[in-house]
Amino acid sequence: MTKQKYSCAFPNNLKEYRTQRGFQRADVATRIGLQRVRPLALWEKGVIMPDSISLLKLCILYEASPLELYREVMERLNAYLNEGDENLPTIAF
Repeated sequence: MTKQKYSCAFPNNLKEYRTQRGFQRADVATRIGLQRVRPLALWEKGVIMPDSISLLKLCILYEASPLELYREVMERLNAYLNEGDENLPTIAF
């Protein structure tokens, strides 16, 4: 069976923060109330973003802000909203 490749629509630092804190995906999933590890894996790969409550839980667990976890996404949103940058279509909402 081959691994499925995903495009990274939501670049992030989730995996880096998780590993720096010494957590396995299963640990994080349990702590934030996920039934399975798969959503966390998809978040880390940038395929989808967590819902707002899950993102806040990750911020608390990783002791990081949303900006630290999703810096590139936040920078693109800032450019789009404040500077009229037209490069937002690479981020799917």
